[in-house]
Amino acid sequence: MNLEITFENHLGDSISFGGDDPALNYFSNNLRSWLWAYTARNGRIVSFSRGLKELEIKVGIFAESEEDGLALRDRIYELADVDVAEKKPGRLSIGNETMSCYIIGGDIDNYWFSDKIAELCLTILSETPYWVEEALTKCWAEDRVNSTSEYLDYNYDYPFDYSCEIAVDHVVSNAITPSDFLLRIYGQTNCPSITIAGNTYEVDITIPAQYRLEIDSLAKTIVLIDQFGNEENVYNARKLGRRGCGHYIFEKIPPGYQSIGWDHGFDFDLIVYEERSVPKWAA
Repeated sequence: MNLEITFENHLGDSISFGGDDPALNYFSNNLRSWLWAYTARNGRIVSFSRGLKELEIKVGIFAESEEDGLALRDRIYELADVDVAEKKPGRLSIGNETMSCYIIGGDIDNYWFSDKIAELCLTILSETPYWVEEALTKCWAEDRVNSTSEYLDYNYDYPFDYSCEIAVDHVVSNAITPSDFLLRIYGQTNCPSITIAGNTYEVDITIPAQYRLEIDSLAKTIVLIDQFGNEENVYNARKLGRRGCGHYIFEKIPPGYQSIGWDHGFDFDLIVYEERSVPKWAA
């Protein structure tokens, strides 16, 4: 079981408790507790929801020097409060699973014994109180599958590379419920269409070479991104449809083994956001 807990703010600065740094530990917490809210009418359950949720984690500072102890107190506060000031959430991580959240408070205790030590009870607030693990499936065009190079790359680099493997025509989601996703399609291609688990994701647009199209079902966005990172909103280019009709652009990915179909004329990545109310124990 992974015991390390990491908090990373929206700027990418992070701090870990219970890991390699003996000066930072944690004690009791309710991060692995879960409770669904519910709506009832006439004695019957109408719906369940997660809603906003507050969690607590008690952490401890046991520094080798008074200077380090004081610096760690400041660091915890500054990492957390910049998210609240900017209203941009950070994320809490246990193993490969993360939860978007803010640290909105810290109740400090036992700091007067020595500047080397302190105990803080951190209050965590999440608008989306569930843990997400990203599962990546890479799919390649037919003319790239037999590449003899160790890595597949582009003249104008993306922030990721391809390794040379066999073609993939399926995705396996280990989630227990249908999952949101990010579909990243690489140019050059015209009117890309991909069918996953019987639903077709189609956009009436030309993706130039060195560009990519990103369909984000969680954010409900469709953007075209050039090689320099400039974004264009192309939401209106989607094929219209409603949930469950067979061609809804934001249809979630069902759990289990699901087939993928496309014309093999372009590369794409599928990132499935596997959600759980609590992080896995056996991770």
